[in-house]
Amino acid sequence: MAGFTANFLVYAVVAIFAENAIFSRALGLDRALALVDDMGNMVTFGALTTISVTITSVFTYLVSFPLQNFQNAYAWRPFIFILCMVGVYFVISVVLGRIKWAPIARRLQKIRPHLHLAMFNSAVLGALLLSSSQSYSLLQTMGFCLGSGLGFTVATVYVAEGQRKIQNRSVPRSFKGLPVTLLYIAILSLCIYGFTGYQLSF
Repeated sequence: MAGFTANFLVYAVVAIFAENAIFSRALGLDRALALVDDMGNMVTFGALTTISVTITSVFTYLVSFPLQNFQNAYAWRPFIFILCMVGVYFVISVVLGRIKWAPIARRLQKIRPHLHLAMFNSAVLGALLLSSSQSYSLLQTMGFCLGSGLGFTVATVYVAEGQRKIQNRSVPRSFKGLPVTLLYIAILSLCIYGFTGYQLSF
């Protein structure tokens, strides 16, 4: 049981840091930049993304085996995975719609507008395709996808914090706004890249 849990956590931590969706591959970067002004939306969106990608990872893992028997399976994989995302989206929508308890229902009314954005997002599809291409086990796939969602949330928080730090007078006018934000993300990406290690090939 200890090895089971450790294996799951190792792949989750790898996805949060070394394979961070935003900093290592720029997945979901446009959505992260749109959310940086509102901490509540940021956390809600990150939580929905994490739940969505983790649940969907179970189904994409199961369909990956029969998919291997098809010719040019790599070309079909994104389409099949998107269908899995659509199925999970409708299931989650139905479940949320059936919750009638007033305190939770009011909270869900605020969450539901973000659900389709959290599900149909390059960070979700990218995490599913990456885990599939690595031939992970079910446990490793779920850990990696859980970590990818958490890593997306962490990256969004870092981007938001950076936005607050770089909005000062010392930034030249021509660099204010998006240019300095992208420079900040690039520097953070280099720091994250250091976790993966790099070796020169001769």
